[in-house]
Amino acid sequence: MHRAVMGVSAMACLGSALLVAAPAAAQVALPSRQELDPARAAPIAAAPRGDLFKGVEAGPCAFRDSPIKVTLKAVEFHGATSGESGGGALALSDQALASTYAEFIGREAPLSVVCDIRDRAAALYLRRGVLASVVIPEQKIADGRLTLTVVEARIAAVNYHGDAGPAQKQVARFLDHLRGMAPFDLDVAQRYLLLASDVHGVRIQSVLKPSPVGQGALDLDIAISRDAVDGSVVAQNYGSKTVGRDLTLARLDLNSFTALGERTSILAYGTLSSDEQQVVQVVERFFIGGDGLAADLSGSWAWTRPGDVLKPLDLEGESFAGGVRLTYPLMRHRRHNLNIGAGLDVIDQRVEFGGGAAVLTDDHLRVFFVRLDGHYAPAGLAANSVAMTGVLELRQGVHGLGASRYGEPTASRFLGEPDATVTRAEGEIGGRAGPMVGKLKVAWQHADDPLLSYEEYGVGNLTVGRGYDPSVISGDRAVAASVEVSTVPLPLAGGRAAWRPYAFYDTAELTNLGFGAGKLDLASAGVGVRAQVASRVAFDLTWAKPFDSPFGVGDEPPSRVLISLSAAF
Repeated sequence: MHRAVMGVSAMACLGSALLVAAPAAAQVALPSRQELDPARAAPIAAAPRGDLFKGVEAGPCAFRDSPIKVTLKAVEFHGATSGESGGGALALSDQALASTYAEFIGREAPLSVVCDIRDRAAALYLRRGVLASVVIPEQKIADGRLTLTVVEARIAAVNYHGDAGPAQKQVARFLDHLRGMAPFDLDVAQRYLLLASDVHGVRIQSVLKPSPVGQGALDLDIAISRDAVDGSVVAQNYGSKTVGRDLTLARLDLNSFTALGERTSILAYGTLSSDEQQVVQVVERFFIGGDGLAADLSGSWAWTRPGDVLKPLDLEGESFAGGVRLTYPLMRHRRHNLNIGAGLDVIDQRVEFGGGAAVLTDDHLRVFFVRLDGHYAPAGLAANSVAMTGVLELRQGVHGLGASRYGEPTASRFLGEPDATVTRAEGEIGGRAGPMVGKLKVAWQHADDPLLSYEEYGVGNLTVGRGYDPSVISGDRAVAASVEVSTVPLPLAGGRAAWRPYAFYDTAELTNLGFGAGKLDLASAGVGVRAQVASRVAFDLTWAKPFDSPFGVGDEPPSRVLISLSAAF
């Protein structure tokens, strides 16, 4: 059938039809960013990691129970390689070390304070990220001058056990940074051990052992294993009537089949019982070099045929969202991480009317972006499991590279700007107080020009606004927040499973610019329960109540019961 760009008369006919189907008109067959990126709905998250190295317990001290009294006049720290001529270079300054003994100078105290100073100094080194032992050499301290020897650790040998398959070379690129490190810096060591464990499918377990090479030398023994294939399946009813309530997501990850330590992810997402929405995504991530630089390549293809009240319009949508990104870890630590990334998104979305008789919308976006994302879990609040995450992204559309031109009649948004500048930020903080767990999530988007459909912020089940259809309404600017309170996991079935009840409140304010400008506030609340049925099977049941009409007039949508069942293998 011949396809033509819709003319004025056809647009008028379509406008009349859309008015008849007003509640569904907002669900025109353009998948949102979230629907075109199902990998975000089924992430393979990095497992939480505790301390990679544990501090060595203080050794026995011959003076611990001595009745002798001593008055210290000075304390000197020497490096283990100092010899007779003086101390070697130390990782901590004299001023920093003075904090371990200052209170004992000039006053009579039990001889056991020598042991206390030794242990304090060792603990200070560990807090500053340097693994070292402090020893009391044979000496006479009758004159009140105490000398301590600091043995700053170095890695004499890095030994691998196990097999990472083809990715063994990439693992070695990271771990070779540890060879001969003197002094042994815990922060640097953590960076490269964690980067090695970031190699897809690879698991790392490390143990420090004394080396026969000499004093202060350590051997790092690393056990390596690899899971070549991972996968997950998620079934949920988060969708809308027009593109299908019941949605299924399947993900397959192929891990580290080359020396680049790559992960190839293949995802399929959509309705099983109809062709209302189908999405296929392929994501490739691999490392470049041995310092953590990684590249991401992705492509998503989507096909939609909206049903329900939009079915008479016979809409057909086709979308492609591809991207390339480079990411570098500025910080990689068990308690704080910061990544910087930059890349290009390519989006092509087309909707046809009347079974292909005419083009309704045809968008082409080329968007460059820079992005910062991070994680912080302060050690001082570890007992309360406090953790924070954040993302800041600046996006700039361009006219070239095949992008749409401003003012095209088939744009998804009247006078939408293909070269708009968009700033986005997201943040989340969570923590525990006794048996209760709280979480606050915020999102913000700002633009100075009307945006095309893909760049708008949408409210609904896939973002903020549980109880509303995915992207039921969207805006150029957005401020959104979600508060959730739950309990710690409660044992179930004799400890073989666990569950936790929770309550939430979601709210968002959307602002549209240009033609049809205005603001809209939406809110919803509800309760639910999450259950870990087995080690790899999870269940989520939610009752959500919307409080506002997504169209600004009329009644709010009815409450919904949302169900999600996920399994990993």
